Amino acid sequence: MLNAVLTTTAIPAQTALAFAPSPYNDGYRKVNAWDGTVMFELGLFLFIVAMGFSAGGIVVNLYQCLTGNRPGFQLHLKSVFSRVAYVPVIMFGGPMILMRNAINGRIIDGRPAFFLFLSGFIALTWSFLCGLFVVHLALATGLLGAG
Repeated sequence: MLNAVLTTTAIPAQTALAFAPSPYNDGYRKVNAWDGTVMFELGLFLFIVAMGFSAGGIVVNLYQCLTGNRPGFQLHLKSVFSRVAYVPVIMFGGPMILMRNAINGRIIDGRPAFFLFLSGFIALTWSFLCGLFVVHLALATGLLGAG
């Protein structure tokens, strides 16, 4: 389709990609990066990350309230059921546990700031994926819907 557009118009091939159809515009007008699409995508990304961090905080605090122990990456559970039940705690609460350990490592152990920033990036990515799961689940169940 793009070849047909390039051959039927007088637009050079280098600028034709700027006029390509996009779900964010109404036809073949030039796509401006600052016409609201970038801010929409940034806001959506931040919303999904916030949903992931919120789900992680809820799961970690619920686990701590029910058991009286702080969750961690070490597994000292005896029964198979408790190990299987601990999987969602690690899956959703992992970014919280990771950042808690990284901040404690920086303050108490004096680890370099690079490890704190690396842990923050990993926690951000992990939280984005958890938030994406939560948002998809909310959309599928109708809890979060358009209109």
